[in-house]
This record gives sequence, structure tokens and C-alpha cells, in this order.
Amino acid sequence: MSYYSKGAAVGFLLDAELRRHSAGRRSLDDLLRRAYQRYAGARGYTAAEFRQLAAEVAGAPLDEFFARTVDSPGSLDYEPALQTLGLRLSAPAQGNRDGEQGDGGDGGDDETPGWLGARTATEHGRLVVTEVPRDTPAHEAGVNVGDELLATDDYRLPAAGLDQQLGYYRPGDRVSLLIARRGVLRRIPVTLGRAPETSWTLTVDSGADRRRAAARSRWLEDES
Repeated sequence: MSYYSKGAAVGFLLDAELRRHSAGRRSLDDLLRRAYQRYAGARGYTAAEFRQLAAEVAGAPLDEFFARTVDSPGSLDYEPALQTLGLRLSAPAQGNRDGEQGDGGDGGDDETPGWLGARTATEHGRLVVTEVPRDTPAHEAGVNVGDELLATDDYRLPAAGLDQQLGYYRPGDRVSLLIARRGVLRRIPVTLGRAPETSWTLTVDSGADRRRAAARSRWLEDES
């Protein structure tokens, strides 16, 4: 988890939480302005002081909010913020990763490339794994961060990346992945999958009541 991206997400959730407790009268902007006015200078503020200030701006305790979003390693829950602002977030369609066809497909003309799921980077001419997300073919096969990818089925992988080589395979194909891990060559059998849809959709909740619709309008138009 990148604390940069999570920090931005928590900032959004905190903004919505402040708006919810204050009936839309105060926001994250008010919190940051007050923090600057009170703590600007060489000392700054502690985490406890910031949390206390957030509760002051909200007009309500926020201990549970910070415990849930900052102190816990679990996934963030966007639903309370979305409800406050009269929004809906739709998950991407669940694509098949095991090579099975959806409705109407027989698999004969499928040109979908195989998907490994590992993220890579070129380092000094070497194709190196930088991230192995869970529930990907790479994760299930045991590929690790730091592995150097050398070949698939004895065909040398270009240092530029995986896409061209994986274009010769289809979801469900079994390949032998040659890697170098801490100086030792290894062969790892991998069953390639189908890359899932990753686009989420944020829409206006047409069923939101007037209070939430007004909160959404203030949130969109707020330039303070």
C-alpha cells in the first residue's frame, strides 16, 4: 500500500466526515486553515493535536474514524462518504482470469492476450518484478518481487517488457517462466489468466434525498 495514494483517499474520507458532522458547514479546507493558523512555525503539530483539531472542526469525536482509516491496515470503506455526498461507486465487471469464455463466446476467435499480473520495471537492462498483487497468476505461481524475468517457454523476454511476448499466449495457457532469484535460475509453471476490468464508475445517486443532494452540490462547488 502506497501511503501517498492512501493518504489522498483518507483526505477525501476525512473531508466527507467533516461535512457530515457539520451539516456541510465545514470541510477539510477549514481543518487545514485552522491547523496553519494554530501550529504554523518550526514546531508543527503532533498526530494527537491534529486529531483533536479535526474533532474540534467537526464538532464531534473522530476517534473511531481515525482508528478505522489510519490506525488499521484494513481496506478503506468509502460507503459512508459516498452516502454523505449522494454518490454511488460501481465496481468493474468481473472478467474471467482462467480462460473461460463469457456468454456467446466459444473461444475459437479469442485474441485476448495472456495475463501474468506482475508489475515490472527495466533496471540496468534487466526486466525485474516490482509488485505481485494478490489473486493474480503471478502470485498464485509464486513469483516474487525482485525476480528477474528471463524467458517464457525458452523464448527470451525483451527487457522492454512483457506485453509483446504475452501477446502470443491466451488466457488459460500454461507456460514455463524462467527467472533469476538471488542469482539462482528457476523455472516456475504459470497458468496465464485474463486481465480483469479495472475501471470503477462514480455516478450521482438519483435516489439521494435533498440533504445529500445539497451536500454534493456544496462539495462540487466549494472553492474556499
